[in-house]
Amino acid sequence: MRLKRTVAPVGQAVTTAELKAQLRITHALEDTYLDGLIATAAAHFEGRDGWLNRALLTQTWIRTLSAFPAGGVDLPFPPLQSVTAVRYLDAGLVERVADPSLFYVDTGSEPGRIELLPTAVFPSTADRPDAVRIEFVCGYGTAADVPAQVKHAIKILAAGWYANREPVVVGAIVSELPLSVQALASPFKVFQCWQDS
Repeated sequence: MRLKRTVAPVGQAVTTAELKAQLRITHALEDTYLDGLIATAAAHFEGRDGWLNRALLTQTWIRTLSAFPAGGVDLPFPPLQSVTAVRYLDAGLVERVADPSLFYVDTGSEPGRIELLPTAVFPSTADRPDAVRIEFVCGYGTAADVPAQVKHAIKILAAGWYANREPVVVGAIVSELPLSVQALASPFKVFQCWQDS
């Protein structure tokens, strides 16, 4: 999938203080290490390679396509907040902005979509793999907007890594994702339905 994040999220979905409360840590000696665990746990859930296939905090991405698909375009990493611009290369390789009156942005679906209106037709594009570029903003918003279950799953995962700093625990069965984390996060998992184009 041709996707590029152009604006990274600001901050983290879980604060250092929240993880310290989970771990019952009262000192500041390991704050930097804990911040790294939070970032790694959040990355395990969100974005292109994340288990949830969604965005947590507000961020901006560009999806690049070879042409406008018939009907519309799914946009990954829900929830979709907005579409900033739909640009395309015409047959003369001139970059144009698609007329917003041709489509509507469906932010209520997961994943969000750009839907072509029934009476409209997307413009013709150049025959190139990068003919269409859709810039969109996605994510729940701020850390306060991220569902509590997802935040708790991040804390459990980060706390587990804090307690078990090695990849294998001898004498125990280690699953890819702890069952408690799966149970908390599974209701928010989006099954990928967009394709490379």
